[in-house]
Amino acid sequence: MEWEEAAKEIFVKMPLQHENFFLDAKMAAEYLASKNGHKQVTIQDIEKVKGKYFIQVSETDQRKELEKRVAGDVNFFQRMEQSARRILDKDSELFQVETCYTCKNTLLSLSMLSKLKDEISSKFKELRVTERIYEKLPGERSRVLHNRINVALSGCQAGCSFPETKTFGVVLVSMPMVTDAVCSGCFDCVDACSQGAIVIRGGAPKINNDLCDHCGACVKACPTGTLESFRQGYRILVGGKLGRLHQRGFELYKMADRETLFKALEASVDFFLTRANGPKEFTALLRREGLSPIYQRIYQS
Repeated sequence: MEWEEAAKEIFVKMPLQHENFFLDAKMAAEYLASKNGHKQVTIQDIEKVKGKYFIQVSETDQRKELEKRVAGDVNFFQRMEQSARRILDKDSELFQVETCYTCKNTLLSLSMLSKLKDEISSKFKELRVTERIYEKLPGERSRVLHNRINVALSGCQAGCSFPETKTFGVVLVSMPMVTDAVCSGCFDCVDACSQGAIVIRGGAPKINNDLCDHCGACVKACPTGTLESFRQGYRILVGGKLGRLHQRGFELYKMADRETLFKALEASVDFFLTRANGPKEFTALLRREGLSPIYQRIYQS
């Protein structure tokens, strides 16, 4: 959203001690402006946000306190102003989509992962995620970044973007199959499988589907084409988090197609934003209600 120049100058001079607080304040001002039907953030909008930030301690007293804390650091307020201006130059949303750095194990190129990232970001904007999260927050100043939805995309099962620890995790997977091509008995597929899901029997590989995690390593290792990728798709995880109450993401699908991926994304967001009572975490909702509400939304749609 655009800002009035006067509103920008008021914003960057706010005595806040960290750039995350500026990001918090920026999103609060933009949400307030949008709610009031403004095409730009106005002076009135930013003044109302300031009123929430300095409701217990006045802006003057806050600046004096900061000056005491950073005594000797003559450039502190200058750095904070520069951070605030950088934040104003970027779009701010209450969701974040990350990708891994593609490597030899990846099942999708970096450009394709980036495209998927952009498509998911567009979907979140279409679903009005930022606005709907703000509507769930209490009226007083809130740490809005604590309520951000985090998405991680990983090109393989190595999970370098940590999809198991995010609100929504997506992992590229590949289901192997045994073809009619003659096996050379090199055991490269057996060595490549980290799950112990492949053995050689009767001169050909045998795959234990209960153990296979669809990483695709055996297909890449096979020199004869005896193993090929039968199907590629997405492993989908929901409700993961890091921190004191760490929770590994719940597996929604072991192998899903693209259409199901976006249905699951929309259903998960709808479940979270419909059922959350204030800034409740998605993980807490899943522990209480399970995955059934998400599946219901997917298949009803």
